Amino acid sequence: MSDDQHQLERGPFGGCLAVAALVLPIIYVQLIGPVGWLNYHGYLSDDVTVVYDPLRYLNDNCKPIGSFLEWYLGLWGVP
Repeated sequence: MSDDQHQLERGPFGGCLAVAALVLPIIYVQLIGPVGWLNYHGYLSDDVTVVYDPLRYLNDNCKPIGSFLEWYLGLWGVP
């Protein structure tokens, strides 16, 4: 099967979906810093930060991830 036929079978968005599946989780974790800062300073309500409940769960139940998240939030000035 040629590359052109393989590309047609996969569809035009196959590559984009693969990149999104890799990049979006990274962006999600990185945004906890700015979101935490905005929440700490009163710019966001707690209702918005419910999006980060999965990371809060990991923070509470997985020590290495919790240590990283606390360090990263500390960089943003979030206690």
